[in-house]
Amino acid sequence: MLEKILSLFFLEVGDSSTISFWHNRWCGEGLLKELSPGLYALAMDRNALVADYREQGACCPVWAPFFVQDRFIDDDTLLRFFNKLNEANLGDSTTDKVRWDLSTKGCFTVRFFYLKLLDLNYSSSKTLCERSFPCKLIWRSLAPIKVSFFVREASHGKILTCDNLQKKGITFFFDK
Repeated sequence: MLEKILSLFFLEVGDSSTISFWHNRWCGEGLLKELSPGLYALAMDRNALVADYREQGACCPVWAPFFVQDRFIDDDTLLRFFNKLNEANLGDSTTDKVRWDLSTKGCFTVRFFYLKLLDLNYSSSKTLCERSFPCKLIWRSLAPIKVSFFVREASHGKILTCDNLQKKGITFFFDK
């Protein structure tokens, strides 16, 4: 679960002095070590920072990663790898920043985090409305608060009805 939550954050490259080239999510949808496992295996420095492999060219950054042996790497793999690096969104700031994927502004909000937790907990094919708790129906009704509370407890299976009591080992005998 923690890995899923961490995957919602990405690093925006600024001066690239704190971002791990292979182990941080800064270039696309995943970690470069997972996107290019063959190149990661041949990497000379697997703990290199983005700054170690990034040089400023005349008009744009130039990527210069170091590999143990280049002869085991086919041209198509290298082409896809460097295209991925060139597509990376390099920020204009002077420092590296942590960004949140779920917000358009990149800032963490509890609302988006809660919605994502709902989505992670209920990963079936139903829509979010069908999966989540029907709060509008229960809490925004004209019913008294004690009725709303009772309906909420009942929807979560928390009311101590005969079947729930039997699950807890409590039995009742009713006189007829």
